[in-house]
Amino acid sequence: MKARLTLALLTLGICTSGTATEIGRNERYVTYELRIPTVGGRVLWGYYSEPADAASRPFPLKVEVPGAGPGWRGPWDADGRQATLLVNVHGYRIPEGGNDKIRHEQARRELDDLLKGYPLASPAYSKIGIAKSREDFFYYGVILGACRAVDWAAERPGIDRERVYYRGCSQGGGFGLIMTA
Repeated sequence: MKARLTLALLTLGICTSGTATEIGRNERYVTYELRIPTVGGRVLWGYYSEPADAASRPFPLKVEVPGAGPGWRGPWDADGRQATLLVNVHGYRIPEGGNDKIRHEQARRELDDLLKGYPLASPAYSKIGIAKSREDFFYYGVILGACRAVDWAAERPGIDRERVYYRGCSQGGGFGLIMTA
């Protein structure tokens, strides 16, 4: 049976619940798939892995958001020495295995479907809602959801809150600047 934890998020004064479902365990680490509700009914997906050895507590927390595009980062680089939080910016689950070209293309098609209906001359998810309002801007809910996921992970038992660090490049690097400000 898969463990299920509550991922409580407070977004714009509306209390919503996400989930953290255990999806893997080995001698080195335990991994959870995160479903993170944000604004407007949107959902982010991510992964949280922590060392299986409770004796290694407290352990540092590495936070990462992938670069632009249909990110396919998953829990496959957890190393058992630190907790790892990976938050993807798109509203679809990350295909298991991550680097599988067929699954990546399927994820890209899902992203293209998300973009239909937006009045852009050159559709790009980073521009969705930019002219409407702050709340409609694509990154608004993504940033709120990612920050809430970091808050949740930092409160997990065994996390050394003095050793939380961020890793990211391109779009992910920008998230690092925003989330650590």
